[in-house]
Amino acid sequence: MSEEAVLHEEQPVAAAEAVAKKAHLPEIPVTSPVTITSQDELDQVLKAHQRWVDEVLNPSVEVARGRANLEGADLRGYDLAGVNLSGANLAHANLEGVNLEGAILTVANLQKANLRGAKLAGVRMPRAKVDGADFRSADLTAAIVTGVDFSKCLLKEVAETAESESGASTTSTDNL
Repeated sequence: MSEEAVLHEEQPVAAAEAVAKKAHLPEIPVTSPVTITSQDELDQVLKAHQRWVDEVLNPSVEVARGRANLEGADLRGYDLAGVNLSGANLAHANLEGVNLEGAILTVANLQKANLRGAKLAGVRMPRAKVDGADFRSADLTAAIVTGVDFSKCLLKEVAETAESESGASTTSTDNL
């Protein structure tokens, strides 16, 4: 490839970076997946993730590392009630039976996660990615699921009265 062709290909990337800087859009760093073996380790990840969330919401602050990458983590037995995991990567995570009541999972990646029997009452998860996730026997009572596509999830025996932000309710016990 000629040098001119290489320069031509790089121009859109440079232009996109310049637009992002002008608009104060943060770079979203992602760390390697974390293995959790204790509540202290989980608390450290959650604390770093909360700092990351706070910084993303404040465009005048440079975004630090800390976005929770719990891909494939076995979180059975941990209590995640009320935690903010917005934007976190929980793909392939084992959350079977975990208490996530009132948690915030906005745009979280839950693809192929095991949420079987999880307590998700009052969880806020608008625009979460859930393809292939197992929600069987999970409690989604009063969950906010606006923009979530459950069509590729396991949902049989779901205790659900999920609400969209418009106030509409849906109930499902189908295995899709």
